[in-house]
Amino acid sequence: METLFRVLVLALFTTLAGIRVFFRVWSGARAERPAVAVEGFWVVAFRVVLMIPLYALTFLYAFWPDRVAFLAVDLPPWSRLLGLPVGMAGLGLLAWAHGALDGYFSPTLRLREHHELIDHGPYAWIQHPMYTAFLAFFVGIFLLSAHPWIGGLGVAVIGSLMTLRLPKEEAMLATRFGERYRRYRARTGRFLPRLTRAPAGSGVPDATAD
Repeated sequence: METLFRVLVLALFTTLAGIRVFFRVWSGARAERPAVAVEGFWVVAFRVVLMIPLYALTFLYAFWPDRVAFLAVDLPPWSRLLGLPVGMAGLGLLAWAHGALDGYFSPTLRLREHHELIDHGPYAWIQHPMYTAFLAFFVGIFLLSAHPWIGGLGVAVIGSLMTLRLPKEEAMLATRFGERYRRYRARTGRFLPRLTRAPAGSGVPDATAD
């Protein structure tokens, strides 16, 4: 059973990497300035400090689980299996959000010169669906692996983006789109949908979400 969980964790991470690489190539984001030049050295450095142990622990769990077994917690198999649909839901939302951007995706804080307003797909309900998708993904990873450090570090990486980068992102969007962006924020949820469906109309994408 433990082997199955490791295979599922590895499959989810592989799918995540595939989604990101595909849409980064499709949107032409490979030629953009590196994140450190846009966000600042210390912001990126802090994120890297969290990502290194995240990737290291995930690699050890997938291929040498005995070396990190002492970090695991005891979860019943049924709860660990719940991690699969949760993780897949996160990946589905992530792919949907990327596709809705229609080539405007950027992994850094950047709006393209002729950036269009997008309020379809998940952006009709949520302002920043990629953050929501990543949080769901790492909750699923935690459940499947039963390793709180793996899931926790993943959530911490996304939390650092939400804390250190998102305010700059939203300020940039407000400057570019003005009143239309403020109306969009008033009728949509930030990370979760509001109780009522957002109507079609002017909106703004989470175009720079990582």
